[in-house]
Amino acid sequence: MMTETLIERLRALHLQGMAAALESQLADERSEAMTFTERVGLMIQHEIAEQSTRRLQKRLRWARLPQGDACLETLSSSAPKGLDPVTFATVRDLAWIKKNLNVLITGPCGVGKSYLASALAQAACRTDYRVRAYRMPRLVEDLTRAHALQRRSTLLKQLAKTDVLLLDDFGLTSLSDQHKRDLLEILDDRYDKRSTII
Repeated sequence: MMTETLIERLRALHLQGMAAALESQLADERSEAMTFTERVGLMIQHEIAEQSTRRLQKRLRWARLPQGDACLETLSSSAPKGLDPVTFATVRDLAWIKKNLNVLITGPCGVGKSYLASALAQAACRTDYRVRAYRMPRLVEDLTRAHALQRRSTLLKQLAKTDVLLLDDFGLTSLSDQHKRDLLEILDDRYDKRSTII
C-alpha cells in the first residue's frame, strides 16, 4: 500500500496523530533505524497525545472560563497575597473535587478572585473534569431563556452533572424570586454530589 494512501486512511479513521507521526517518520531518516514495534509505538503515543489535547480543548471550550488564560502555574509557588498558604495548597491540589466540596473565594474588587477561580477551573479541565463557568448575569439570562423555551429542567440537569461549576460575580446581580429559586435548586442538586466554585 502506498504511504500516501495509508496516511489518507489514517485521517479518514480520525487518527490524525498517527497520520502526523507517520509523515514525520517518513521525513526523518533516523526512523529507518528503529524497529517496526518502536515505530508503531511512537505513532500510538502521538495519537494518544493528540486525542488528549483535543479532549482538553473541547472541555475548555465548553467550560467558557471567564479568564481563559488563567493558570495555576502562573501563580507564584507561594500563596497569592492575603491567602493562607496551607489553604491555598489544599485548594491547589484539587482533592476537594473528589470529595465534592465547594470553594468560596471572597475579597475586595481587583484582588484576582476571578483569576484564581478560572485557574482552578482550568486545572480541573486538565485533570479530566467537566467544568462549566458562568458569570451570574449570564446564568440569569440562560435561566430566563430556558424558562421561555420550557427547557429549564434540561439546563438544571446539565448543571447538576457538571463536575465543577464556577459562578463568577456572585452577588453583583439582583435576582428575581424565580431566579433565586432556580439558583437554590442548582446548588441543592449539586450538594454533596459535585463541586462549585463561587
